[in-house]
This record gives sequence, structure tokens and C-alpha cells, in this order.
Amino acid sequence: MGFHGLRLKPEALAVRVGPYRIHELTSSSVGESLRRIEELMGVNGPALLSPRQIQIGDLVLREIRMRLRFLLDVGLDYLSLDRPAMTLFGGEAQRIRLATQNCQLNNLVGLHTYTVQRLAIRIAGLCCRPLSKT
Repeated sequence: MGFHGLRLKPEALAVRVGPYRIHELTSSSVGESLRRIEELMGVNGPALLSPRQIQIGDLVLREIRMRLRFLLDVGLDYLSLDRPAMTLFGGEAQRIRLATQNCQLNNLVGLHTYTVQRLAIRIAGLCCRPLSKT
């Protein structure tokens, strides 16, 4: 364990993104983390970051927002980002893998249309299957 029982070194814990320390973003739920990232970016009101800070962090903040939004969309808004993977139930882990695959789909530029269609059908099949009780 790191500093004060957190799994990060003191140097990492000292890093801030706007008013938030890293552990404040990762220890909260996916839903709360998404709200905070959007607050930093100024999605639903004035941004907590300066225009210069937003310009510097734009790509990273958008990527984080997209991944958090997908986790929210597949019903994992209650998970915290600092939860160890070994403690996830099977269905939770499967939905996280789906979120990872979805983010990788953004790199499909240049693939043959047929390939993209097959991938889309596969993901739709994963999304539309009845969820197990785990």
C-alpha cells in the first residue's frame, strides 16, 4: 500500500487536475468521476480549468470522458476506478472488456467496410444478449 493506505506513491498523490487530486478522481464512482471530468472541461457550465489547461489536456480528457461514458452506458456507473480487477464479478469484467473494445473501434479508419460491419454486428450481439445474474 502507498501513502495513507492508498495504492499510489506520495508523488502521484500530489498531482492535481484542477481542484482534484488523482485519488479523488479514481476513488469515486464512474458516474461521479464522469461528472468531475465534465466539470473540469466545462461541459455543462463554466470550466474549472483555464483555456490553456483545457488545450493541453484536451485529448486525454476527451478520451477519459468517452471511456467513462461507455462504462456508464453499460451499467457500471457504481464501480470505482481504483477497484482491483480481481474483485469484479464476471458480468462486470465482461462489460469492461466491451468498453475497452469499443474504445479501440475508434481506430477502424482504413478497414474494409465488410470488416467494420462484422465487428459492429459482433458488438451488437454482445450488447443485446440477456445479462447473467453475475
